[in-house]
Amino acid sequence: MLPVVADSTPQPAASPRRTGRDALPRDDRVAPLELQLSHFLESEINPTLGEHQGSVVLESIEHGDTALLKFGGSCHGCGQADLTLSEFIAVKIQERFPVIRKVNALATMHR
Repeated sequence: MLPVVADSTPQPAASPRRTGRDALPRDDRVAPLELQLSHFLESEINPTLGEHQGSVVLESIEHGDTALLKFGGSCHGCGQADLTLSEFIAVKIQERFPVIRKVNALATMHR
């Protein structure tokens, strides 16, 4: 029986888990569209909506070109949510992600 010899090949150090803005992969990898869009909503859209205690999250991407969003906080059920969606959120998303041609929200009851 041969003696067991430990492999002396250096192993790469484990990379620390990234969170927040650092959660997206670096330039050497491309994140899925859903992750990129979710990050964009959290970092670029929600701070503005948060000024009115509102928020929005990505529910899904349908057919590869339609973002389905869900309003939260004071945006949920707000009578101005449709205007916010079409004039602010959709414009910003389509500027950053040209592949997204439509931006819809889950139906909500207006107050």
